[in-house]
Amino acid sequence: MLDYTLESVEPFFAPLSVPMIEKAVSSQEEDGPSSSSLNLQEVVSTFAARYARLRQRLVPSREETFELMRPAVAANQFNTDWMLNTLTKYTPNRGPERPLSAQALSRWRESGAIVYRGDNVPDTDNGAAVIVLRRLIPQRERGWLPSPPKGEKRANYFSGQPLWWAWRQDSPSSPIIPCPVPLSKDIPARSILWTDWLGAAWKPAWIRIGHLGCCRWAGTLIQDSEMLWALAEEDLESWGVPISRVYRQALQNDMALTLHTLATNALLLLATQRLEDLRTFSLQGFSQVG
Repeated sequence: MLDYTLESVEPFFAPLSVPMIEKAVSSQEEDGPSSSSLNLQEVVSTFAARYARLRQRLVPSREETFELMRPAVAANQFNTDWMLNTLTKYTPNRGPERPLSAQALSRWRESGAIVYRGDNVPDTDNGAAVIVLRRLIPQRERGWLPSPPKGEKRANYFSGQPLWWAWRQDSPSSPIIPCPVPLSKDIPARSILWTDWLGAAWKPAWIRIGHLGCCRWAGTLIQDSEMLWALAEEDLESWGVPISRVYRQALQNDMALTLHTLATNALLLLATQRLEDLRTFSLQGFSQVG
């Protein structure tokens, strides 16, 4: 089994950003059940216990949010109205007669807490994170989203920060490390990335593997309007991917497409192992402290 640890927790809470994770943790400590009801008297103040409890609460909420969003995303109906209606549904003291206003969404967007990819097109990862966070903090009508500290300029305070974090590994012998999304340009093309956030596949390059999660190579290129993996033969060989004589002949005819096919097959095998190990660690590691 691969070496996951609780020292870097960000990828365990995808698609939440770091400010959202911190907000959810602080909220459950203030408003959640007492430590005695969780049987955490001895470790309630420790790092692992706080985040273990959040992970246990996040997973079902994230799965339900994915299923809630999936038809809207597929029908290109994931828009401002859909977000407002959904957030209204999960906000205390709100309903059809007292819905959340577009002005509220505009204020959150101004600070960068809510991200758009176009006119009336919220970002799917961020939109899912906002809905998950809203569901994780059900007691509060206000103050459930991260906000800039007092004295800080509100406009674009959260802009430019990672939307969420995936797992990354640069080679079979490299450590598993957190990786911010969107990806930075300095990540090696041969790096493999994976997450158990299923909605990652709503973005280009991410491939969904059933209910385990999603994966991708870091490097991509565009050829004839198609996205291909930007990997060389030596990149695949560094991952222990054998290249048969048939594929070597195909490389002479269309190198980019053949490498893409080989890289996709290798990616699915490598990522499946890592996602299965992640699920095992999550069930064992978090349950032991939670």
